[in-house]
Amino acid sequence: LILLDMGSINNIPSYDFESTVAYSASESDVLMTLCDGRILYENGTYTSLDEELLRHDAKRVISHYFD
Repeated sequence: LILLDMGSINNIPSYDFESTVAYSASESDVLMTLCDGRILYENGTYTSLDEELLRHDAKRVISHYFD
């Protein structure tokens, strides 16, 4: 389940929900995501990921290919 802010300026006017989501909504409109009853993302924060560890691991992998 994805909760979107349909009142943001890029989603107005909205005559057809599906078209608005497909063509106007952006990642900044995502308020919350849920999966299997667990909140995965809320208010700009990933609740089930260690973002710092993810950044560290990504830098390590990228450095392997670009050094």
